[in-house]
Amino acid sequence: MAMITFNKYTFQYESIDDPILDHISFSLDTRWKCGMIGANGCGKTTLLKILARELEGSGTLIQPVSAEIFPCQRIDPALLTIELLEEISGAQAWQIEKECAKLHLRNDILWHPFETLSYGERMRSMLGAMFLKEGAYILLDEPSNHLDLEGKKLLAQYLSSKEGFLLVSHDRVLLDACIDHLVVIDHGITVRQGNYSAWQIDHEHKLARDRAENIRLQKEIKRLSSSARLNSEWSHSKEKEKIGAADKGFIGHKAVKLMKRSKTIEARKEKAIAQKQKLLKSDIKLEQLQIKTIPYKRAKLISFLNVSVLYDGWQTNKVSFSIEQGEHVLLAGPNGSGKSSMLKAILGQVEYTGELDLASGLKISYVAQSLEEVKGSLRNYIEQYAIDRTKIMTLLRKLGFSREELAHPLLELSNGQKRKIMLARSLCEEAHLYIWDEPLNDLDLQSRVQIEQMLQESQYTLLFVEHDALFCQNIATKRVVLKNDPA
Repeated sequence: MAMITFNKYTFQYESIDDPILDHISFSLDTRWKCGMIGANGCGKTTLLKILARELEGSGTLIQPVSAEIFPCQRIDPALLTIELLEEISGAQAWQIEKECAKLHLRNDILWHPFETLSYGERMRSMLGAMFLKEGAYILLDEPSNHLDLEGKKLLAQYLSSKEGFLLVSHDRVLLDACIDHLVVIDHGITVRQGNYSAWQIDHEHKLARDRAENIRLQKEIKRLSSSARLNSEWSHSKEKEKIGAADKGFIGHKAVKLMKRSKTIEARKEKAIAQKQKLLKSDIKLEQLQIKTIPYKRAKLISFLNVSVLYDGWQTNKVSFSIEQGEHVLLAGPNGSGKSSMLKAILGQVEYTGELDLASGLKISYVAQSLEEVKGSLRNYIEQYAIDRTKIMTLLRKLGFSREELAHPLLELSNGQKRKIMLARSLCEEAHLYIWDEPLNDLDLQSRVQIEQMLQESQYTLLFVEHDALFCQNIATKRVVLKNDPA
């Protein structure tokens, strides 16, 4: 057993006014299957980089083991897969083959260039290599991003068989499947035993208690404010009487003492009001998001008939389906089946064969999988997309941005915060059809719930690609499955 301990540890980026981690203190047992959750921009990835010795703050960090971040950032994709995995792990070929078999990887792919593997194969093979690295504490930063449902299932099974990792994830199913402890970053850091669902139940109970306490405090503040106002009015009236009748002796020594006492009571009550206002809990209730759609003159918006997308010298399987107003269509399928390319075909960004019919004058709002559009300043971004500044600022505040974060250069934001900006931009665009490509990637758990609630309660038409099983289950009204074996 080895314990990692932070004691009054602080880290601050030079370009940001406030510390992202401020005097944090907590301990981790390196044998735990440990998850970590928190709002976008709260410092989860920063904490991983500190453990990996890529960043350094002030305070005490006792870390008796080395730590490695997954996914690996510095690799040579031109190497044979076996060569790359040997370089990452320091293990022998037979050990790598055995570990890759646990991840349902064929032996023959080890002798192919790494860059020729599918996304899922690359992620799984590197993960196996990381866990073969002797003495390393593995730090997993959103490992399920972009993985299809089968890939996520394999990832959960593999991690549940391991011990000794710290997993940053917003995937509720994954967290429930493979962790036994949870680190929560929320106005400080707490560590608890159990999986995500166990924490969520306790958290909901705490929120209910906080809401009840808020109601009690608000009533008490109202009572104190009313009492303080009456005292103030009495004091002011007596002061006027004293000034107007001083020469006649109408206000005696006793009245003066009563006024002084009244002012003292008023000051005490104002202090009590201020103290109780500080006790009020903020951010207890999720802010409700809204999406404003435009009704179209006919029911059917898009129809596909034997459509196959062409890209990189490859052709997807033919698919036929339609999208009608009010439908929430999930485009599903394994990695590499052409889901994103099918979305781009609608936008006219890739070539295709077959018949693809779009309703005349159809207005589409698109959120890409890539975060490349989020750059520069928020002001320039708003101008570039010609969206209402007040609307997007309101949405971003509801999605957890502080006023200070809204002033940061966009490149300094976390990936989850960038994703929120893209989604808020889309919600500001009035459209007949919303097309979202993996909208939940990097998005924190609270925001996922907000997006789910909004989509369940709004009249809209959505075509989306997503691998979050719970989100798909709660949102999709139609499922179109693409396959990896084009005819």
